[in-house]
Amino acid sequence: MAVIKISVPKTPKSAFNKNRPASGLLIAQLEHLETASGVDYSAPKKQSKKPLTEGQVAARIHELTKTLHPHAADVPLPTARMISHAEEPGAVGGGAAPAGRKAPKKAAAPKRGRKARKRG
Repeated sequence: MAVIKISVPKTPKSAFNKNRPASGLLIAQLEHLETASGVDYSAPKKQSKKPLTEGQVAARIHELTKTLHPHAADVPLPTARMISHAEEPGAVGGGAAPAGRKAPKKAAAPKRGRKARKRG
């Protein structure tokens, strides 16, 4: 079976800004997580003039996830260094292939000989 390589563009650095006001989607996800964990989010909250930021929502989601998955409670909150795109995915561990699998081969560039036609 042929393996199809799908290239995925890198996430832009502007995708997460801990000081930016949280979007409606993030707020809705937070409410769903609070419901799933049994927290009463409908209780009257202290209304502040400032909306929740993405950083505040991320920290709250991390707390709620720890209550839902206690076996993963030891996992630290990701830092900017952990999220760095400097390394290619899967490059951890010296780039060795996983146990029982062969390392993927790179595709060779097509050869251009005398008889090869140029296209375009």
